[in-house]
Amino acid sequence: MLLSGSFLTDEGRKTRNEATNKRRNSMDAIRIENLRSLTDTGFVELKPLTLLVGENSSGKSSFLRFFPLLRQSLEDRGPDPISWYGRLVDFGSFEEAVERKSGNEEITFHFRMGPEAFHHRVIRLPPIDDITLLPPCGKTVSCTLRIGYNKIQERGFIKACLFSFENYKINIEFEENRKIKVFQVNAFDALGDIDKEIFYMKSGHILPYAKSARNDFYHESDYHIDSYLFNLIVSEIKKHIKPPKNKNSIRSAVYGFKIETSDASDVLIDSVKRDSSIQWKPHVCNWTTDNSDFKLLRDRMLAFDIINSLNDLDNYVYNFFLDVRYIAPMRATAERYYRVQNMVLNEVDSQGQNLAMIMKNLSSSDQKKFQNWTKEHFGFFLQADLSGGHVSLNVADTSGEIFNLMDMGFGYSQIFPILLQLWFLITETPPTPIYDYSEDEPDWTPIYIPDSPLIFAIEQPELHLHPALQAKLADVFIAAIKLARENNIDLRLIIETHSEVIINRVGHRIAYKELDNEDVNVVLFEKEPAALSTKVSFSAYDKDGFLTNWPMGFLEPDMI
Repeated sequence: MLLSGSFLTDEGRKTRNEATNKRRNSMDAIRIENLRSLTDTGFVELKPLTLLVGENSSGKSSFLRFFPLLRQSLEDRGPDPISWYGRLVDFGSFEEAVERKSGNEEITFHFRMGPEAFHHRVIRLPPIDDITLLPPCGKTVSCTLRIGYNKIQERGFIKACLFSFENYKINIEFEENRKIKVFQVNAFDALGDIDKEIFYMKSGHILPYAKSARNDFYHESDYHIDSYLFNLIVSEIKKHIKPPKNKNSIRSAVYGFKIETSDASDVLIDSVKRDSSIQWKPHVCNWTTDNSDFKLLRDRMLAFDIINSLNDLDNYVYNFFLDVRYIAPMRATAERYYRVQNMVLNEVDSQGQNLAMIMKNLSSSDQKKFQNWTKEHFGFFLQADLSGGHVSLNVADTSGEIFNLMDMGFGYSQIFPILLQLWFLITETPPTPIYDYSEDEPDWTPIYIPDSPLIFAIEQPELHLHPALQAKLADVFIAAIKLARENNIDLRLIIETHSEVIINRVGHRIAYKELDNEDVNVVLFEKEPAALSTKVSFSAYDKDGFLTNWPMGFLEPDMI
């Protein structure tokens, strides 16, 4: 029986907060190879505030635009895995986007995430849940996506998808015709054990999708397992049982193996020894994690597991990038009047072109809340006034004076799209826990869908703003991070900036304990005049707000 989360006890609130903290580790780092000048960024941690700094044409915009690039690729649902040109960003084509001098004609994306990316179904499954090896609790997973290009057909394709955690490596490779050619789990070649059509590329997704075959022993309408590979696991066990047991009893034993803690191999072997039948115990009692029979069983179980978990991972990555919000550096200029139009109203357009229509369609209470929020932080607010089928955007200050946005400084029209989108993100409805009650476990047990972080990528938010207003904008970013956390929203701001004011203001707020220095990542992009590739390094704030590992003269002009 499932109930929504209004039954929270104190213990339930504690569990909810722990689950929220776990969600913050969900997608924690990105690495990019061979995208424009980004030969290899290394893993860049996505903290609540990630600042990208560097000279013009140093690669920082390419890194930031990677996030809206993947969103537009998922939305376009085209034949290529990546839509290099679309409504959000323009990388031209694969041949224009790939780093030209490396000699490597593929682009690689790496994602580092927590284990919950593999296990985020709301339904509570029968004992098959306990078989999972992938991945063990508390371990991060690295997913690598290699993208190639077919010059004859002039289209991109997924060359390989690799997963690694602990000491395990899973490699799935594809031909240019999208047929699978490699499926390897550690040293085990799993390709001969499965239907070669099991993996395919699904329109609107960037990871390979796994078809599922119904199993005659167990199936749910939403959850099927690959029966052939599972039967191989059963057959492997059956070889060692004398006298032979019937197949269903062996299957039941396999379903009972529990993988619950941090080291999958150790826990699996303990479970095999503990839960095995009398006939099998003599064979497995002396197994170690280096035993060849054990490794074969483990790797076949892992191959079985990746088939059943890959779709969960794909859905997680899909939702992560669909939640990306992006504001471009050149935002729409203000107009005196806006004709009422039917436009997308659930988010601010990347150039702020739908700002007036969103303001017009806000409920009076939401418009009031947004106005109070901006007035609190900036001393002015925006209002939409309707007259004769047209909308005007007007700015009011605390004195009560009202001016058309077009008559204000250009910076006002540039800052409001950022503020409105930020306000939308921090006031979203937080995730609701679902409670599961069963006769065997009479306690109310919260089940959480591990929500993806909300990424808000902003290019040069300081454009056309006076330094004093830039400092206030930095304060708003910090206040938004705090409020999002209070609302159990995992907000990640990725900001590309040339503003010393913003960088210094963040340091001041850390010094005054209004922001934790561990919540900020500073990424430095450097490219020598004669070099074609970008060097990516990292700075950080200490607890007193001072930057560490900051290159001498990094933001200074050259001496004349």
